[in-house]
Amino acid sequence: MRDKRFAEITGRFVDKAIKNKELVVTPFEVYWSIAFAPLSLVLKALKPDENESAETRLSTQGV
Repeated sequence: MRDKRFAEITGRFVDKAIKNKELVVTPFEVYWSIAFAPLSLVLKALKPDENESAETRLSTQGV
């Protein structure tokens, strides 16, 4: 029930933003790449290689 309400509110928000020209309609692939590219970079940074821990990798990248 909560998920349905959230989806309704979010849908109205996006529809209004498009109507007000605050957002543009984009293909799903464009949205996905913008929304989740930063997440994939973080996950990649957290994945340790064979010789180092995730903590070491993050500290050397300044995260």
